Amino acid sequence: ILRSTSSRNTPRRTEAVAVWTELLRDTLTASAGLAQAIVATAGVAPDEIREPVAHLADRIMSGASLDDALRVFGLEVNEPSAEQVVSALRLAVSSRAQRLVDLLSALADSTREEVAMRLRVEASRASARSGVRTVIWFSSGFVLLLMIVAHSYLAPFGSATGQLVLAFVGASYGTGLALMVRFVQPTSSARLSRAANNR
Repeated sequence: ILRSTSSRNTPRRTEAVAVWTELLRDTLTASAGLAQAIVATAGVAPDEIREPVAHLADRIMSGASLDDALRVFGLEVNEPSAEQVVSALRLAVSSRAQRLVDLLSALADSTREEVAMRLRVEASRASARSGVRTVIWFSSGFVLLLMIVAHSYLAPFGSATGQLVLAFVGASYGTGLALMVRFVQPTSSARLSRAANNR
């Protein structure tokens, strides 16, 4: 009835963004330009984002503007931490921001901290989901047991008043379960690139 929601925005994918950011930083440290650094990292990017990075490199080599290529890359990766990196790179392209290497280092560190936090949150949610499953199965089993061995106990609910009471109890219980399920589901993050595109 209740299971964890699959998503592309997994801790492994976020970790891959951090690794690619460090690769890009190190390549820039070797005095390569930003476009050249991106192309150089395409073949060694982590598996989770290697395809989007390869597409980004292809767009750059085909003559697309770096800003447009980065914008599409952010949408393709669809990862909040990647969009932070993309925003920093686009800012560097448009305003020739200084200390880009230092900024990429800071972003990589914050992304790794995010991975650790998300792992802790996911562990907590897994425990909560297990608790919700236990409540659902126990309640269902209890109702089934009553229907089998306690007909006299359920007899009053056969009247019109009993049906109204039963409907109220069922609606209240269902609402409570729905809220419990909602609380243990992952929440979606706002997308910087989408917000920018909606302006």
